[in-house]
Amino acid sequence: MTNSDIADILKHYADLYELHDGNPFKVKQFASASFRVDKMGVTLFGKSLEELEKTEGLNKGLAAKIFEICNTGSFGDLNDLLANTPEGVIQIMRIKGIGPKKVAHIWALYRDWE
Repeated sequence: MTNSDIADILKHYADLYELHDGNPFKVKQFASASFRVDKMGVTLFGKSLEELEKTEGLNKGLAAKIFEICNTGSFGDLNDLLANTPEGVIQIMRIKGIGPKKVAHIWALYRDWE
C-alpha cells in the first residue's frame, strides 16, 4: 500500500463525513491530512504505530488511523459511514465535478420522494 492509497482512503472519509453533515473542521482536517500523506517523502506502510506517531506531520490520532488502514485497508469511522451510505450515493460521488455537498442535496431530494 502506497502513501497515495492511504491518502485516497483519508480523502474518501473526508468526503463521506461531509456528505453526512459532519463537523466542517474535521472534514478539512482529514482532507488536509490526505494531501500531506500523499506528499510525504517517507513510506508509511509497514511502520509501527510508534514510528507513525513520531513521523513529522502526523498526530497520534491520525497515526492510529493510518496504522489501522495499513493493517486492514480501512478504519472504523470510515466503515461506519460506508454502512450508513447507500452504494448508489457512493457511486454518484465518483462522478467528476459532483462533490459531497451536491450529492447530499441529491440524496435528500431522493429521500423526500420515497
